[in-house]
Amino acid sequence: MRSFIQFIVYMTIGVALGLGSTWYVLESGISLDAVRVGAWTVRTEAGQPIADPYTSAYVARIGHIPLNIEEAAYFFSNQDDEGKPLDRACTYSLTGPNLQSAWWSVSAHLPDGNVIANPARRYSFTHATLLFDEDETFRLTVSPEAQAGNWLPTAGTGPFILILRLHGPAPDYVRAPETTPVPAIERERC
Repeated sequence: MRSFIQFIVYMTIGVALGLGSTWYVLESGISLDAVRVGAWTVRTEAGQPIADPYTSAYVARIGHIPLNIEEAAYFFSNQDDEGKPLDRACTYSLTGPNLQSAWWSVSAHLPDGNVIANPARRYSFTHATLLFDEDETFRLTVSPEAQAGNWLPTAGTGPFILILRLHGPAPDYVRAPETTPVPAIERERC
């Protein structure tokens, strides 16, 4: 009887540790194939049969149907360049060059992957809708208050994530995603 009770205790501990570690990995966004580029993370195996189970579970959880990295690269960020969590009540400045891909966009989402509902009904910017400076760089303000120029509204309070999508990325970005010149994310005020 004692060995049966020990078995039950060990099984309970094992299941709790397994489920707890899986929950932690999914909540934190940790991935075995993740590549960090500044404040951004790209999962290089998402959309491929060789994707690790955590990447597959994370992608399924946010409702994202990924393409392989040769077709599209998805960069996610839940923090600014100083490592502080993104907050919908704060104002951020995203700056960077026009990226080399057939099409690209940046959008703001709730942590569950849904777009942030806002009165302006503006949910993303593409390379075709952004206003660029003469040197082909851009500045995009992410803020709950209306801003002149490129403004991506957030509403409410709480965390959010930014998603940068590159469709048909340049071969250099595919071979070495860490060299992608992703936009800087600077917190201006809260």
